[in-house]
Amino acid sequence: MRGSVTEIRLDRWTVHLEDLRLEHEGETYQLEPRAMDLLLFLVNNRGKVISRDSLIENVWGGTIVSDHAVTSCIAKIRKVFNKENSNKNVIETISKRGYRLNPTICVEFLETEAIPAPLNTPSPQAMLTEGPGDRQLLSSRSPKLLFTYTGIVILAGMLAFAIYSQFTPAGNPSSSYLHSRIEPMTSLNGLEYSPKVSTDGKLLSYLYKGEETADWSMHVMETDSRHIVTRIPDVAEYTRQAWSADNSSLIYHRITDEGCGIFVATLSAQPLGHTEKQVATCLPHSQEISFSWEDSDSLVYYNESPAPQEPRALHQLNIKTGKKMQISKPLDAGFGDYNPVYHQLSHSLYFLRNKYWKNETHLMQLDLADNRLTDLFRANQLINSFSLDDKGWPIYQSDRNSIVSLDPQRKVEQLIYRSLIPTKQPIFNSAGPALYFVSEANYEKDLGLYSLSGDGLDLSRVNTSRDDFSPVFANRSDLFALVSNQSGNPQIYVYDFAMNNVLTSDFDKEIIPGNLVWSEDDKRLFFTQKSEVISIELATAKVSRIPIPFNYVQLSIAPDSDEGFYFASDHDNDWQIYTYNKGDIQQVTEFGGYIGKKSHDDRYLYYSKFRKLGLWRKDLSSGAEELFIPGIDILIPGSFQVFEDSITYKLKSDSGFDVLLYDLSTGEQTRLAKVAGENERPFSVSHDRQYILYEKLIQDASADIVKLSL
Repeated sequence: MRGSVTEIRLDRWTVHLEDLRLEHEGETYQLEPRAMDLLLFLVNNRGKVISRDSLIENVWGGTIVSDHAVTSCIAKIRKVFNKENSNKNVIETISKRGYRLNPTICVEFLETEAIPAPLNTPSPQAMLTEGPGDRQLLSSRSPKLLFTYTGIVILAGMLAFAIYSQFTPAGNPSSSYLHSRIEPMTSLNGLEYSPKVSTDGKLLSYLYKGEETADWSMHVMETDSRHIVTRIPDVAEYTRQAWSADNSSLIYHRITDEGCGIFVATLSAQPLGHTEKQVATCLPHSQEISFSWEDSDSLVYYNESPAPQEPRALHQLNIKTGKKMQISKPLDAGFGDYNPVYHQLSHSLYFLRNKYWKNETHLMQLDLADNRLTDLFRANQLINSFSLDDKGWPIYQSDRNSIVSLDPQRKVEQLIYRSLIPTKQPIFNSAGPALYFVSEANYEKDLGLYSLSGDGLDLSRVNTSRDDFSPVFANRSDLFALVSNQSGNPQIYVYDFAMNNVLTSDFDKEIIPGNLVWSEDDKRLFFTQKSEVISIELATAKVSRIPIPFNYVQLSIAPDSDEGFYFASDHDNDWQIYTYNKGDIQQVTEFGGYIGKKSHDDRYLYYSKFRKLGLWRKDLSSGAEELFIPGIDILIPGSFQVFEDSITYKLKSDSGFDVLLYDLSTGEQTRLAKVAGENERPFSVSHDRQYILYEKLIQDASADIVKLSL
């Protein structure tokens, strides 16, 4: 049987997908993740010429990056392959069209053997890669370690996942390049963990702690819209909540100065979104309590220990009568019994039993009909959590980066997926089906502010997620807009200078805003998505969509209506600027154009050219074009602005970027600001030239909930 592709041969080179390594004649070389992604994309599309925009769309996920970022990435790949000292260029540049893998290179895909997975998942490569085939679990006498320790509390950052190169059972690369399998569900600043999904897949609950507080709360959100429907404050840090069978309630615990209590929150249409009732008390030293709800509305299961040093035992609780009964009795020292999971079809309670702390964990099954206890398997390591798929097979973390499922009869585990980014707490949901988990990473995007007046804008209300980007000031008013991924679904937010929220969009998941452009009267915001121009009104939040008959468009100038805007396109493999007016499209530039801005008197069009340094100017009356400011690198959208009397633009520096002002009347250039930070991102200057907003990358530690569609 065919397995998963773990290596690719390119002539005498071996590409090791799992560890981003290239090997040639005994020498090994490392590739950066992005460079490996780009190489794999070209390999999977060998024989084809791939445009720069296709690379950005598929390798950078559509994020706006400069031409330098693409060429730099390709240069890094070529540098490694040039170690061979041959005249063969592994990546060819096709003039005005793009790049392709050298067609003379022999490509061979190497596979590992694998049995069919319990979950029907393709074999993602690169950042999510299929590992070696099955692994036989330990017998009770085997000394081999299977599992590595996974911490319960996690620190993570903004998720940046992509899935690459789906392979057919025959081992040949398929033509599809997957992006839709993984999606972030949360992206708030702080920690988010312990995901629990309602059985119908419509609601997700998770624990959350913000950066400025020591208290934990539980958020409940709609999985489709990502709207948070309610927040339950002051829950225990290590509570492991559970949904009722009808998805109407959650059970959890809370520790206060008065003691430990078990609570049930019932979702409602009230302003707070839920009503809460205490149903039992718990022992105060039981910091971590995990719950499971039977298919009845009254019986729940949870774990607690009778004394601080005693192993935890499982209890059955009738939340209507308050009657509690111990149903398990761990005999050995260790964490005891925890993570109960009720399985309706077998009327059984599955749970983990830990012995001797980090040395041994068993998966147990308790038949609730006859109290028969079965030891399903043992691992010589601590397992923190697990869930069951719809067949009753356990799913758990086998190491920091791998999630597996277990065939309980054959005692064989099968990899569901592996990621280069550490993951935690996998939860299976049959609606979809899908797998939810907590993801780790190490950076975030926030907005930075440079004030020229001494006063500043309070961005604390703006930088509320780990994905805040695309800042842009209005043309003539004290407003600015940005895109934020606060709920896992990017939305547009507009604020005035007093930081009052003027607009919050409510786009569906298929709309992803970016590179925002204000209308001339500051009443609407525009952006492009593939072949559409999308706008939203500030006053009414009304959304309009205009299709453009080109494959890719980059919006430059937006008028006060849906007609007469300027955009750039490379539909003829040559970037030019066009106008759109009531369905009529006219080419404006003759010798290339990318991002354009009009002068305030509408006489001139100032614009950049794709892959060329400098700012050009076109007289819209006479048609004359000229190089206006030579030698400046303004290739990134948002790199320059045109005011009534001046032009501002950014130039890279060793520590970040400089903002310069070009006086249109005198031709003099002065430096407005020297900003430390990211230099490949857009920036924006306010209409009064008092503030500069820009994107910045921050190394941080937080946690996100992620959904993997199976």
